[in-house]
Amino acid sequence: MRPLEDQSSIRRIDRSDMLGRVAMLPDQCADGWRRGLSWKIPAGLASSRQLLVLGMGGSAIGADLVQGVLADEIPRPILVNRTYSLPAWVDRNTLVLACSYSGNTEETLSAAQRAQAKGARMLA
Repeated sequence: MRPLEDQSSIRRIDRSDMLGRVAMLPDQCADGWRRGLSWKIPAGLASSRQLLVLGMGGSAIGADLVQGVLADEIPRPILVNRTYSLPAWVDRNTLVLACSYSGNTEETLSAAQRAQAKGARMLA
């Protein structure tokens, strides 16, 4: 038997159970979808003209998925920003969603501070 076909070999190598976590991805996506559909947008945010998502690495992947899956249905532009700076068009009509798993991602925090200074509507 090849090492990658032998479950005991996989468990010995994969001590953090990454294979198990990957196997759970479909259930996690379905749960996220259900939660997203039931979430009520706070008053004043629904009228935003565009959405800018701030994040690095895995913190921005959700926005990438939304863009890819719902691009033909989303009535407003969505942009994922992975830098310290912001697009020039960010203003008080922009909803900025800052995502950081650790809570201290330098690029995300810097861009969020800039967005606040421009009067953007903020979610974190």
